[in-house]
Amino acid sequence: MRNELKKIAENIEQTSRIGYLFSKGNVVNALTEQLTKVEENITALEAEKGNVENNLAQQTEALASVKRNLKRKEDEIEDLSEEIDDLQADLSKKKNALREVEENFADLSTEHNALTQKHKTLLENVKKERTVTKLRENLVGALISAKNENEHLSSFRQIFYNEFLPFASEESSLQNEAGALLKLQEIEKELAMISGLPSFYSARAIAVGGGFSAGKSEFISSFFKNPDLKLPRSIEPTTAIPTYVVNQKNKNQTEVKNSLIGINNNGAAVDLLKIDPDLTQKLSHQFMRSFNFPLKSIMPYMFLTTELTYEHICFVDTPGYNPTGSHTAEDMDVAKEFVSNAEALIWVVGADVNGTLPRTDIQFLKNVLGKSKKPVYFVLNKADVKPEADIVKIIEEFSKILEREKIAYIGISAYDSLEGKGLLYYKGKGKKDIFGFLNSMNKSSNRQDEILRKLYEVERDYQFAIKKDIKQRKAIEKALDNIAFDLNEANFKRGQHKVYDQLEIVAASFNTKTEEKHLETLEKLMTNFTNVINQIFGKVSQIKRPNINIDDIEVKGLSLMKII
Repeated sequence: MRNELKKIAENIEQTSRIGYLFSKGNVVNALTEQLTKVEENITALEAEKGNVENNLAQQTEALASVKRNLKRKEDEIEDLSEEIDDLQADLSKKKNALREVEENFADLSTEHNALTQKHKTLLENVKKERTVTKLRENLVGALISAKNENEHLSSFRQIFYNEFLPFASEESSLQNEAGALLKLQEIEKELAMISGLPSFYSARAIAVGGGFSAGKSEFISSFFKNPDLKLPRSIEPTTAIPTYVVNQKNKNQTEVKNSLIGINNNGAAVDLLKIDPDLTQKLSHQFMRSFNFPLKSIMPYMFLTTELTYEHICFVDTPGYNPTGSHTAEDMDVAKEFVSNAEALIWVVGADVNGTLPRTDIQFLKNVLGKSKKPVYFVLNKADVKPEADIVKIIEEFSKILEREKIAYIGISAYDSLEGKGLLYYKGKGKKDIFGFLNSMNKSSNRQDEILRKLYEVERDYQFAIKKDIKQRKAIEKALDNIAFDLNEANFKRGQHKVYDQLEIVAASFNTKTEEKHLETLEKLMTNFTNVINQIFGKVSQIKRPNINIDDIEVKGLSLMKII
């Protein structure tokens, strides 16, 4: 371009020369000035172009640098994209893992809550077990350490064990010695009970029996004036402890204080409510089982005192037998003992499971009653679960079975223990409803006379056996004397024949000195027994002691040859 401008300038210069020649110099000058300016502009533009080219070069270099950076960034972005893909994949895995953790956490949280509750329950159970263990220790300790301080009972035992037993061991006339000793043991138990709870001696004991879950405890509890007090229920016969429920008189019209007295094997009384005020309700099957041994082995029976509907009646809550299983000889012996010590028996049958008198009940009753003529009353308990028409049929069926089995009874009543109501009763000749029967029994008992009569039965048996033995021996002595007399009359002179010596030896073995000494010992022992019993009751009984006339005893004919 610059070359072209030079050519133009040269042309203008030539033109200027020509023009000058033609006097046109002004035009040439103007063009020259303009051309000079153009040249200057071109120079400026070229300078600017250089600057621009420099800038362009710089920009190009910068652009190349940017492209390189961009390429690097693209590479980085690609790397990052791959890393992001890896991270996203890892994130997805972690999300899945987190979801599993959350699910596991929910399960673990549920398990944790369950374990926390279980731990809490275990702590509560441990606390309860410690409390129960402490209660067991206190109860067992109190029962084992308790002593009967009644000096009269101690005197009875001293006479029985230290004097009477040696006498019975030496004396051999009475064949049923075991029966006599058993009666004395029963007397000892009764005296121990009376010493443990003196008010018991004036109450008339009525044993309440029946199958397991027949409702015996609910039946007895229905006669409590305190509706909040209940006997323990549903305790298996193997763990149950017989309970004597005795009326607590309310002389001062103040609130009657209930008491639960445990009696140990020595007849010592332990106030169980001092050990635990709620022990009455804690005597459950589970609690009894927790001892790992029969509690009744150290506490054979208890007294529960409360205000009863009947002042002079003592209900005996006996262990039930299992009608679906086989009762043991021990069950039978326990039942016989309590029935024998009671003045009457109430037999309870649950109407909720029985529509008749079970055969097992009949067999058990026959074994327990034996030849006893004690009054027996039958109660169809829980009768409120049956329609009235069914109750009538069941009662009639009861009466037919009892008549057929020849079991004497005072009456049959359908009863609602929860409400304490008699519903229906058998209206046969001479039969009573349950309340009529209980009213007839609600009279003060003279237990002192009953115990002495039992004692005097033992004395009578021993007297009869010993005096019969004496009479037999004297009869033999007399027979031997007659033989000696007859021999002498037949010229078998004394001193000349050895037969007399042999007869004297035989006669000596039939002397009655030992038996007469036994009679004297028996008299002394029975006198001592009588005095102790009178001292326990604080009065002298008017019951007469037996005195068998030896002449009234019949001795069957004896064969002297058999005796010799």
